[in-house]
Amino acid sequence: MEVVPYHDGLLPQLTQLVNDHMRLVPPGWTLTQEQVAYVVSKPNAAWTVHYPEDGDVFSSHTRCMIDDGRIVAAANWFFPQPVENQALSGVLSWLFSAPDQPGVLDALLGAFIGQSIARGCSSVYFCPRFGFGVGWFGIPDVWPHIIRDVQKFGFEVDGKWVIMTGQVNLENDDLPLSDFSFVWQIDEARLQWELEARSGEAVAGECQAWGVPAHFRGCSGFDEWITVEWLSVEEPYRRKHLGSRLMQEQMRFQARRGIKNMIVWTETSNIAARKLNESLGFTYGPECWIFEKSIS
Repeated sequence: MEVVPYHDGLLPQLTQLVNDHMRLVPPGWTLTQEQVAYVVSKPNAAWTVHYPEDGDVFSSHTRCMIDDGRIVAAANWFFPQPVENQALSGVLSWLFSAPDQPGVLDALLGAFIGQSIARGCSSVYFCPRFGFGVGWFGIPDVWPHIIRDVQKFGFEVDGKWVIMTGQVNLENDDLPLSDFSFVWQIDEARLQWELEARSGEAVAGECQAWGVPAHFRGCSGFDEWITVEWLSVEEPYRRKHLGSRLMQEQMRFQARRGIKNMIVWTETSNIAARKLNESLGFTYGPECWIFEKSIS
């Protein structure tokens, strides 16, 4: 086996490896070679849609593990621009490996750690936005071979989220919340739809949804999916069904836009949020685990 820099001749095999993993997580899409090539070239693309001011200002590296002419693992990592008075960290953008090749990630992770140490990083972690996916955090538990290998290499779990999916419709019941007004802030260019609930001049809660990045266009049902990035209710206004109402209003609005399916995710320990999602008809998908490792 050998570790080699990614090149275009490896794209067909890499696309197959990516799709073997991505079909297991919502929305379960099959990506084209062009889509995979785009993410390889712009691993931060899903984030900069919404925060273009961040830009692609980092040093990016994509490496593949080859065994007898076959890609058995691949990974991308990058190093953000240094920020004054902040510790340096290496960021693992994505990685995949063949389930029948245990331990095959060792060399790629070793190369990543080595470059991170050479740059003076004190830690490494998994990117919170997975470039090939739609919004979720970390590594899904339906990829147990990857979780096993990164834990064996010394990465520790820093958080767990659960993906939930639901159908969007116009039939959600209104709740008697006449004490609140609802205000939309819409940014079509950044694919963001934010709904605020206000009590007088005070913001009582908000629910923001993000659209699917354009580089996934062409995937089955591309125009039918949206993600809820966050739902929050300020402490004085909790236990008044405001969170449910915000979600209902967001779902109704998106249904009018032709959206049919919504993805939400929350910390596995957040029982209240999980129960709210359940009450709105969301069902459970995979958990996603966040990993980090100290190298100082």
